[in-house]
Amino acid sequence: MESDIQWILQDLRDTPDSELVTEPALKSALKQSVNAWVGEIDGQPVAMWGIYRGSLIDPTGFLWMVTTNAVEEHQFTFVRYARIVLDILLERCKYVYATVNPGFTRSQKFLRFLKFTAETPVNVDGKTLLVYKRRR
Repeated sequence: MESDIQWILQDLRDTPDSELVTEPALKSALKQSVNAWVGEIDGQPVAMWGIYRGSLIDPTGFLWMVTTNAVEEHQFTFVRYARIVLDILLERCKYVYATVNPGFTRSQKFLRFLKFTAETPVNVDGKTLLVYKRRR
């Protein structure tokens, strides 16, 4: 999975925070994740995501994800498989949380489509992040 990082970084979707997505950051995210996945289209990595847990007995999971520009071209396939993975996560976690930069309207729409609900925003290092929650 670490070998897919360079492919992801080469075509990373341009976002206001994309400079924060680095090889060390993705390696760290993978190591901290209880589960992680790489989505591929025609053998090419196009998305990487995983879930953190507070502890093995904690019923809460924290979702992270990065995507490439290719996801835009294959939205329906991406959403179909995202639903499958979310169902797997919800078997393991009572709650799944995701945080999103307020400027990422597509990410917010995607989470709402997957039946996440908006929670109270949080402030992290001086940045406001929107919080979304999905319950089993």
